[in-house]
Amino acid sequence: MVVSLGTLDPLGEVLATFSQKNAVYLVNKFLPPDARNRLGLGLPARSLNLWCNLMVGKPTSKKRNETMATKGYISMDQLKSLYEAGEIDTVIMAFTDMQGRLIGKRVAARHFLDNIAGHAAECCNYLLAVDIENNTIQGYEISSWDTGYADMAMVPDMKTMRMAPWLPGSVIVTTDLHTTSHEVIPQSPRSILKAQMDKLEKLGMKALVGTELEFIVFDDTFRDAWAKGYRELKPSTDYNVDYDLLASTRVEPMLREIRNSMDDAGMYCEGVKGECNLGQQEIAFLYDDVMTTCDNHGVYKS
Repeated sequence: MVVSLGTLDPLGEVLATFSQKNAVYLVNKFLPPDARNRLGLGLPARSLNLWCNLMVGKPTSKKRNETMATKGYISMDQLKSLYEAGEIDTVIMAFTDMQGRLIGKRVAARHFLDNIAGHAAECCNYLLAVDIENNTIQGYEISSWDTGYADMAMVPDMKTMRMAPWLPGSVIVTTDLHTTSHEVIPQSPRSILKAQMDKLEKLGMKALVGTELEFIVFDDTFRDAWAKGYRELKPSTDYNVDYDLLASTRVEPMLREIRNSMDDAGMYCEGVKGECNLGQQEIAFLYDDVMTTCDNHGVYKS
């Protein structure tokens, strides 16, 4: 989707007639600093490039049919280069909660590089003691009204840092959860899995896991479905489309975007097919070591 602010700002209408490079030049050359500041353009070159991309009607991340320069997992050096080039401005720090959801926060790439990458970012430990609707539940040792809701540290596992091609200007890094005194929080799903992996290693074994993810597609939007209480939703298929290539072509644009986005995020998608229930689809990923697969699983579901 191309984002354009040209219809909202007269300056954007002018800049839309120029290339991105020339738009940056014109802004720097002819707008005095106070005017740039009033417009929110008193920014480093990387941010100004992003702004002019919007103004000339160009997406800040490349379309699917264009070649993406960077795909899959990235290193710290690559993140620094992408940040300086204005291609990445956001780092999503994430972990999987007790309900299997991806939880965390977005931090500015500059702040991540300067202060977080070698340390951690904070979040509240109640996140491991909530129900499906994020209500706090009493009785847990880790977090309650009785013991107080303390901070815990999201420690980035830099081996997991990957591009998020479906989110403009963003990368995702999976985190481990520690206390603020640098102790591993054993209740976190990733810590539990690591403990099981250690037991297997002592037995001379290694777990390899593959996931086959199935879901149901509806024609309703997310907000419309919520407003309906998730009742009387319209499924995307009208009959059993198990392995039916003709019928599943209707939702292929969406399925193709999912497959390619996951590949560009470092996953290995085997394929997709229709299923028997109304609106049901299935996507399968190639097996990998258990931690990689579980990390991928969490990213995919979100």
